[in-house]
Amino acid sequence: MFRSAINFILFCFLVASCAQVGTISGGEVDESAPIIQRMTPEDKGTNVTTNAIELEFDEFIQLNNPSQTIQVIPPDFKVDASVKGKNVSLKWSEAMQPNTTYSIFLNKTILDITENNDSIMQLVFSTGAYIDSLSYTCFVKDAMKQSGVKKCLVGLFSDKDSLKPMYFSQTNEVGKATFSYLKSGNFFVRAFDDVDGNLSISRGESVGFKKEPISIDDTLHIDSIPILLFKPILKPKITSFTFQSPGTFVVGANHSLAEASFTLNGSQIAGENMLFITKDSLQIFHNPIDEKSFMLTTASHDFIDSIKLRLPNSSTKTLQIISPSGNSVPFNELIAFQVNDKISYLDTAKLRILNADDSSRVLNYTFKLEKNTITFDIKNAKTGVIFEFEPQAIVGATQFTNKKTNIPVTILKEKELGSVIVDVSAFNQPLIIELLKDGKKVKSIASQGKKQVDFKNLNPGQYTFKVVIDDNGNELWDTGNFEAKRFPEEIISYSEPTVVRANWEISVTLAPSTNADGKR
Repeated sequence: MFRSAINFILFCFLVASCAQVGTISGGEVDESAPIIQRMTPEDKGTNVTTNAIELEFDEFIQLNNPSQTIQVIPPDFKVDASVKGKNVSLKWSEAMQPNTTYSIFLNKTILDITENNDSIMQLVFSTGAYIDSLSYTCFVKDAMKQSGVKKCLVGLFSDKDSLKPMYFSQTNEVGKATFSYLKSGNFFVRAFDDVDGNLSISRGESVGFKKEPISIDDTLHIDSIPILLFKPILKPKITSFTFQSPGTFVVGANHSLAEASFTLNGSQIAGENMLFITKDSLQIFHNPIDEKSFMLTTASHDFIDSIKLRLPNSSTKTLQIISPSGNSVPFNELIAFQVNDKISYLDTAKLRILNADDSSRVLNYTFKLEKNTITFDIKNAKTGVIFEFEPQAIVGATQFTNKKTNIPVTILKEKELGSVIVDVSAFNQPLIIELLKDGKKVKSIASQGKKQVDFKNLNPGQYTFKVVIDDNGNELWDTGNFEAKRFPEEIISYSEPTVVRANWEISVTLAPSTNADGKR
């Protein structure tokens, strides 16, 4: 609830005056929100010592959840609100700091009593002789996605060990946060998602920070180097456990499972019945028979975790044949199909492979069965082939089989494809180079100390790159650590598109980011 209560803050910061800064239409009869006629002490008043503000409006009003919709910056006191007719009293009992500018935000707190018209208001006063007028603007980006983070809380903290901000703001749709009415001084800047709504950095919340304090002086301060928001290092655990009927379980975790062992309902899973998808996800092949409930336990030298799964009462009992991506393969690659079960047998008498050009039968081929994959090596293939799987052509370990399925596969010729040679010699660290098309990862290569990586057999089109600075060389992106003041591994996005043309080899040079100074 607290998060929703501060959604207005950034908008309010951009407004210099205190009175009504926005209006929401309330109906055909009365479309005007209540307007402040008198404020005591006056708006932007100085040397204020009273712990109360009296507001008089131009119409009769009512309060809307004031305990949640009124916020104070700096958050030194909590306001109690009461209403009588056209008047509102705002009171607090806590002591105020001397020589401090305060802003009280009314986030649709004041409603008229007829049409419930409301508005966003900002009340400003100072306990000193002047109103602080400095400002600071910063940006927050997701450390992994490299995109702006909206509705993220950003705080200015008085010291490096503080978890509760002295000033706070909230990012807009593009990740921009602006602070106004600041006093001069040095502040530590941190961004956090404030899931628990306590206006403080809590363990487990996504966080971002600048290592060095910023200095707010007499200039307009706009910080162009973004704060990188990252999820904290979490306790190792299994994050997902699903079933793909008739015989495949899919397991996901928030850490590498490469060294882990697995038991399913107390029985050890043999390596031949597992297939890793990535280092932190894998498939387990198992025939449920009459079992409806499963307990998966995984263990390694540093963790142990268990997760339960109950199978649905009805599920498919046929093998689904998954074709190659885009139903096409480069000329020098094998054609691979996957099914949702470990494969026991392929009946070639129930399989026909035809040339797409003339429907002639392809007889010169070999195949290999490996876990849930059938790989075909087609000899002297032309522009494409059609696989005709008759019913029961593929038999799984569960003894379930496929339905009749026809799958055309285009074989891309060398002259139809392009290549990109990427020069990364400007980097001195281990790298992970990602090739993207339409924002989606196509291929990823770990540099392993090489100064050049090659992306071959690419479909023509526009591609972009991301580079992960793989500081520890584990070929994974690692998040940061707020307590240790360690940033997440840097990701550099290269938005300039590289055009790949058929039968062309393109050379691209990627250089380090100019912001990679370790300070942020």
